[in-house]
This record gives sequence, structure tokens and C-alpha cells, in this order.
Amino acid sequence: MAEQTRWKHVLVLTEWKEDRLTKGSAELLQKARDIADFYGEKVMALSFQFDRNNSQEAELICLGADQVLVVEHPFLQQYFTEVWTECIAQIAERFAPRLLLFEAAPIGNDLAARLSIRLNSGLVSDCTELKFNQESEELVLSRPADMGDAMLNYTFQTGCRQVATIKSVGNKEVRIDETRTGEVIPVNVVLSRTDMPLMLNEMIQEKKGGRGIEEAEYLIAGGRGAGGVDGFQELQKLADLIGGEVATSRVNVDEGWIDKERQVGLSGKTVHPKLYLACGISGSMHHLVGMADSETIIAINIDRNAPIFDVADIGIVGDVQEILTKVIREIERRRRK
Repeated sequence: MAEQTRWKHVLVLTEWKEDRLTKGSAELLQKARDIADFYGEKVMALSFQFDRNNSQEAELICLGADQVLVVEHPFLQQYFTEVWTECIAQIAERFAPRLLLFEAAPIGNDLAARLSIRLNSGLVSDCTELKFNQESEELVLSRPADMGDAMLNYTFQTGCRQVATIKSVGNKEVRIDETRTGEVIPVNVVLSRTDMPLMLNEMIQEKKGGRGIEEAEYLIAGGRGAGGVDGFQELQKLADLIGGEVATSRVNVDEGWIDKERQVGLSGKTVHPKLYLACGISGSMHHLVGMADSETIIAINIDRNAPIFDVADIGIVGDVQEILTKVIREIERRRRK
């Protein structure tokens, strides 16, 4: 127990795409700030960088970091599970955080599982809510269970090191405080070829049409009632007309009709568009977890008792294909004027 009580502060792994901090990482820093303030401790933002960029470090501080731990090593230029795990494990042992936070995304979930074993710590994945027990001074994290039909609460007891991955669940703007100050700490890690079981010879970027669904302001989402492959062509046509993207529920991914990158829900992505048009989606809790925070939800379903209507701002009972055809024709007619 004496060893455990030395753990303090919150460590956050920040992820960057094309020199831009991901929205999930920005939100994660805000969560970490709330936790650190509750315990009266610091937020440490871990950043793997290769071209030192002071503006990036300043951005992390403005978003809530007290310390930015900067690691530069050639082995870290591309993501390899074993190498990143070894690197973060060394940092965790050196700085002794009470809590390590990751995005609930492929890299974050991969690392969190391995690090919980390496560090002999607890792990909660895909958390959607955090709160504090003021009396016991304990952190409580919640995550959906039973395909979204239930919520499980996990208590992080004081004095025990923990690892968690957090889902993006809100469409609120992150807090930016340009008056904040912080410390930038270069960190050296010891990595050898034995930590690098594979070598990257070439990277071929897959060409994907459109943006990621997390960034889209307008989403046209299809469920079982969307009409299969042909139905998704109509969804794509409408999305192109309004500058949106096509999304899907899980069933269509399982059928192989659409890529998993476009799946919304508990086992997919969480989205917060201005408009979410749910076409033939019944509205299971598994799906609602990923889209319920959309600004405006319009649902089209032939079943007037479909659960999706419980969260929809506008509900339309009818055949998806017939309604979509009319909507597309009307948009095209108005644009010809």
C-alpha cells in the first residue's frame, strides 16, 4: 500500500492526425482537467513528436495540460503496439500517474489493454461518463453494457493506479484558456530493436471517398430498412446533394454492404452532426449510444413503433425508398431554378 500511495496526477496520450490534434484528444484533456482539479493534481499530456512544434505544445496547455511530456524517437514514427506500450510503460513508471487516459479508439483501446497488464492496474474501456463521489473522494466511470441496454459504474479507489479509455460523447465546444501556462518536458526513453518486432518498409494510404463521419455536419444513415447495396446508393446521392456523408448501423457492416469506418454505435463511432437522418434504423440502444447527441434527428421508418422515434425531433412513418426519392427530386428541382 505504501507503494501505491505515491501515484498522483493524470496522464493523457494525445493523438495527432496531419499535425492536428484529434477532437477526441481535446475532449480527453478536458476530462483529465476535471479529474485533476478534483484531486488537486496535474494533467500530463504525452505527445510523440518528431518536428518540434511549439504551437502544438501551447495548444495542449491551453486545453488543460500542466505539463507536456514530449518524446522524440525514430521507433515511434509509426504506430506499433509493442513499441508504444514499452514507451508509455517507461513513462508511467517514471512519472507515476494515478490514472492513464486514452481515446476509446483503435490505438487507445489497444494500448490501454496492454498497459493495464504491464502496470498491474485496473482497466475500464469505452467509458461515456465520469462523476465524482464527494464523500469518498472516489472517481466513478460509467460505460454501456448489454448492447447499450444498461450502464455499469466503476469506482476508482484512491491510491490505486487505473487505466481507462473514454468515448467522445458530447457536441459541446472544448474549453480553451489562452492564459494558461505550463511546462514542456522532453522525455528520453530507451527502446531497442527487440522492442520492434516488425519494420515498416512502405506505407500505402488507402483512398477513401469523403471525410470521416465524425467530422461531417450532415449524416445520412441507413439501417436494415435502407434497402441493401442499392439503397445505400440512394443515401449517397442525397448525401452528395447536401454536402454530407453516409453512415450506417451495425447490421449493414455485418452484411458487408458498407465499410466499418462508417458504423455508428457502441461498437462503432460516436457522432455529433447538425443533422442525423436515420433511414430504416430501428433505434436499438447499441446504435443510439453513438448518435443521440446529434443536434437534429430526423427518422424515417415504416414501423411507427420503432424506438428511433423516441429520440427523433422529426419522425416520418413510411417507406424509406419512396420518401428518399421524393426528397432527392425536390432538392434537384429547387436547384434547377
